[in-house]
Amino acid sequence: MKSERTDGMLTDKVYERDGYISEFSARVLECNKYDKGYGLILDLTAFFPEGGGQQPDKGEIDGQEVTDVQIVDGQIIHYVANEVEVGKEVACSIDFRLRLYRMQQHGAEHLICGLIHKKYGYENSGFHMSDQEVVFDVSGPLTKEQIKEIEAEANEVVAMNVPIYASFPTEEEARNTDYRSKLDTYENIRLVTIEGFDVCACCAPQVSSSAQLGCIKIIDAFPHRGGTRMTLLAGISAYEDYEQIADNNQGIRELVSAKRYETYDKTKELSDKCQKLLEENVRLKKEMTDIIFEKYKKILDEKKDEDFSPLLIFTESLDNVQLRNLINNCTERYDGLVAGFIGDDKTGYRYIIGASNNCHIDIEGVTGLKELAANLAKNLSGRGGGNDDMIQGSLQTSEIEIREFFK
Repeated sequence: MKSERTDGMLTDKVYERDGYISEFSARVLECNKYDKGYGLILDLTAFFPEGGGQQPDKGEIDGQEVTDVQIVDGQIIHYVANEVEVGKEVACSIDFRLRLYRMQQHGAEHLICGLIHKKYGYENSGFHMSDQEVVFDVSGPLTKEQIKEIEAEANEVVAMNVPIYASFPTEEEARNTDYRSKLDTYENIRLVTIEGFDVCACCAPQVSSSAQLGCIKIIDAFPHRGGTRMTLLAGISAYEDYEQIADNNQGIRELVSAKRYETYDKTKELSDKCQKLLEENVRLKKEMTDIIFEKYKKILDEKKDEDFSPLLIFTESLDNVQLRNLINNCTERYDGLVAGFIGDDKTGYRYIIGASNNCHIDIEGVTGLKELAANLAKNLSGRGGGNDDMIQGSLQTSEIEIREFFK
């Protein structure tokens, strides 16, 4: 097989042969002005240009930050802020920590997809790598158990430390090679091989052995358009993710007094207790609402038939649902306004105000609940709204001022 691709580019793509070169010298062949700066064409480069779902490398050329690397009109363009003399030999450096992160993620995706293809025949139908994770799609459905088996097998391959290398087959060699590819082409391709487990057409830099992928972890998977969408982390990223999970797990252990591998059981036990308490709380709230209603029912029964003055209810013990239920119960028995307030003078009040269809409203010239909400906002530093059956909102005022308003 050839040692490199011959694709008509002016630039020798060093990154295709060796993903570990992070510092190199190159000669500037062209320097052209673009909207986003000056675009350099070099005689050789280790900078990977954006492509195949992977972002371009970051780094410096001649002391300037490389802001982007793209293939434009068949040539690799390196974008910098200032002009560089054509013919000049320039020192170049790549952010290798970012390069290694991307090689680990991309290589892990190759391995996972290769194992899935080998076992189930599914194709890789989508790929995107961010600086946080890799998301990829395969063309068929997978169960949680199947994904777990594939993940375990991938980590066994990592431990086997098999070689990973790039090759550049001729068209004839490509036609006689079984490899994964999204394009039906055999001409001028680059194949990345994980020896014994996967061969895939790819343009990106790769690690040189499976051990350098590090731990591989699939952190999410779900059905997507008839196939499966997965998210993975590998190497340094998988370690950093584990660190966060371990810290969270330690915090949960301390909260629920659990041993290292008992956090789920202890948390489930605590959750069940909380659910029972919530159910008991709902029951007690209903009983409390009924008791309070009996109090106001007695007040309403004692009102004279011609007395439709507003019934004001101030409470700190009821929540919004309870108060709404109480007001609904009261408006069924009373043709006056029923106004409930939760809170205190320091923090303000939440209000719910209801009225029956036959309600008589005459407060500051207001004749409807929607108009009343606007009036409350204007006079009592409030906000809220609703309809002519019920309004709700908040007030930043005192109980005395509220009572004065409703006289």
